[in-house]
Amino acid sequence: MEELFSQKTIQEWIKSSRLTIIIGHFGTGKTEVAVNMALNLGEMGIPFTLADLDVVDPYFRSRECAELIRRAGGRLITSSQACMDADVPSMPAEAASVFDDTERYAVMDIGGDASGARVLAQYRHKIGSDARVLAVLNANRPMTPDAGAMVSYIRSIEEAAGLKITGLINNTHLCGETTEEDIIRGADMAREAAEITGIQLMAHTVDERLLERLTVQQSPAEKSSTEQPVAGQSAELPKTESDHNSGKSPCAGNSRQAEKEKNNSSRSCCEKQVEALRNRLHINDRELIIPIKIYM
Repeated sequence: MEELFSQKTIQEWIKSSRLTIIIGHFGTGKTEVAVNMALNLGEMGIPFTLADLDVVDPYFRSRECAELIRRAGGRLITSSQACMDADVPSMPAEAASVFDDTERYAVMDIGGDASGARVLAQYRHKIGSDARVLAVLNANRPMTPDAGAMVSYIRSIEEAAGLKITGLINNTHLCGETTEEDIIRGADMAREAAEITGIQLMAHTVDERLLERLTVQQSPAEKSSTEQPVAGQSAELPKTESDHNSGKSPCAGNSRQAEKEKNNSSRSCCEKQVEALRNRLHINDRELIIPIKIYM
């Protein structure tokens, strides 16, 4: 699955900005996105900080993943480490370190209403060129049921925070009841919002448990053309000049070539699957498809 969704490309995008600020309405899944991005940095061996400064959402907190983040080599900063049952609208002094410590990557989780935007506003003078502000969108939330509402939400956050949102992430879901139709509809809606605002749609996040269902089945013709030999059968490889000269069979004398052709065939199959999924979601090569693990 990592090869199918180009894990290398995803990680390159994640580490392309030292500071990533994730903002979104309650229920958009922004905290899951923030946690996944932070843990990806850990997987790459990059020192990171996850700052949970969401004073709006009392239900889904990255602080509940504190041990997981610690094991990944990360540091967690929260708006209240003393109380797990309440969000306290006060910013810890160490929050400034995500801006000051330029040797360390950071992901900030910010609430998506006016109060959350004002939290972000107090740091706007510290946000430099090494930062990006990403808005997470969920077409299944009542605050953003259509592209027009998404645009209004984006503009209200920008106004309250005094900052421009630099990228959009489509994270349309319905928790455990998410269907592929939800993902497809959310992709279309997020793209429309991106076209209206002129803000690039960066990625579509999908619960990794849904990925197989989202991959379009190959047609019989495509399937037969990429099908590998079944157990007990061998595919006849074209003989090379050296094979003819030596009298050896391709399998005996050219195992390295056979392995290379097998890898090329597998890569071609993955490319076709990626293309099929991109067509299903109507997305272009500039938009990533990012598998999301559900930690909370």
